[in-house]
Amino acid sequence: MILTKNKNIVPNKNITYFLNPDYIYVPARNIYVKDGEYVYKNQIIADKTSSSVSGKVLGIKKCNIMGKLKNTLVIQNDYREYFKDNNMKMKFTLPNILKILEKDKVLFDKFKSSKTFDNIVVFAINDNPYVYNEVFLLKENINDILWFYDKLFNLYTCSNNLLVLKNTDAFVIDECLSTLGSYPEIKLSLVNDEYLLENNEVLGKYLKLKGNILFLSVTEIVKIYNLFKGKVSTTKLITISGDAIKENKVLKVKLNTSLKDVIDKYIDINETCDYIINGLMNGFKIDNINNFIITEEVKSINIMKKRNNKESKCIRCGKCISICPYGVNPVSLKDKEKCVDCGLCTYICPCYINLRERLK
Repeated sequence: MILTKNKNIVPNKNITYFLNPDYIYVPARNIYVKDGEYVYKNQIIADKTSSSVSGKVLGIKKCNIMGKLKNTLVIQNDYREYFKDNNMKMKFTLPNILKILEKDKVLFDKFKSSKTFDNIVVFAINDNPYVYNEVFLLKENINDILWFYDKLFNLYTCSNNLLVLKNTDAFVIDECLSTLGSYPEIKLSLVNDEYLLENNEVLGKYLKLKGNILFLSVTEIVKIYNLFKGKVSTTKLITISGDAIKENKVLKVKLNTSLKDVIDKYIDINETCDYIINGLMNGFKIDNINNFIITEEVKSINIMKKRNNKESKCIRCGKCISICPYGVNPVSLKDKEKCVDCGLCTYICPCYINLRERLK
């Protein structure tokens, strides 16, 4: 399905970097360090979570972590980036792939599903409107991604290897084409800017692929590459976009940075707005940004003009049922177990009923 979009909401073509926050806020239950203690970047400090900066432990603070108030460990950045090398480099073998992915169930199940694959698809697609993380991550890491992709399909002796981009991402297509010249077995496949292509099942049908398929987003392949190289990720890309701000940006920030610190430094807000985390289609609103922390799960922040869309009684028009790609009835909740949380039912509802929340 093609979603209606505001053509003025487009990102700056360059990544904005915010890598020196004064403080980070690490979600913490089991804490391994004491107040006043010095910690290194990459050091495990709580719940198998590492610090993204070096500096001093200041104590505990309640912060908003993905919509829930939780304890965080506050680290004051000393800007020195002192770190401890984990030296976890591994040989590229099938057993080692499964070993390093044991703690990531989604990726582990993908690789465990088959000993061979007929197709390996790496895609740089974000479904949600005005979110651009995947294509910018591809642009930033294209050489490492293609090198690792080459190793992967040779390991699986796979002959059909596709790098998938939206045909609207012209700013990176030319770069991909020139770089792919060194990897003739990887084909560039351009798809229309349609909703739900981030869904593996939908993308497979769109590409008319047959046989076993290994789908990897750019984020996933970069994560696996870093694990094999022994790199600990201390940063992430986020998109901050919307019709209530002057300029839309893709930013690279330290993990566990305060969203308010980022917005205060880089984002000009024009008017009264709503803050939506992780997409207009299936994200969630926060009341304010004062204590919201950018964790690994945060992909985007849409800052949109406030709209007076008041919910009214259902008129039984049936639009929500007809638009659902899996035949779910959001009114009667029939077949709700098939729901993939795409948000199309709420998007189409003329009564502004949040049917997605009802299904959840």
